[in-house]
Amino acid sequence: MAKQAVELALRRGCRNEAVAAIDRAFETDDEPITFDSPLSAVFDARMAGCLERAGVLTVGDLTRLTVGDLMEVKQLHFRSIKVIQDVLDRHGFALRY
Repeated sequence: MAKQAVELALRRGCRNEAVAAIDRAFETDDEPITFDSPLSAVFDARMAGCLERAGVLTVGDLTRLTVGDLMEVKQLHFRSIKVIQDVLDRHGFALRY
C-alpha cells in the first residue's frame, strides 16, 4: 500500500506527498535502520533491485555514494534519488558529497 502511494505521488509530481507516504510506512517499523540494514528493508523492490544490481547492498554502502554515482545506476532516475535522499535524511544518514 505504501509503495503504491509513493509511486502515485511521484508520478503526479507531488514530492511532499511521497515523503509523507514514506514516513507513514516507517511509523509502524519497529526495527531501526542501521548501516548494516539491507536495502530491501528500507526501499521498495524496484529501487532496492536497481541498487543491488549496481553492487550496493546495505545502507552503509549507499552512504558511501554521491548523487553523481547514483545518477549512473541503470534504471534509477532523479525522482528515485530524491526519495533515497529523503529516506536517508529521515533516519539520520546522508549521501556523500
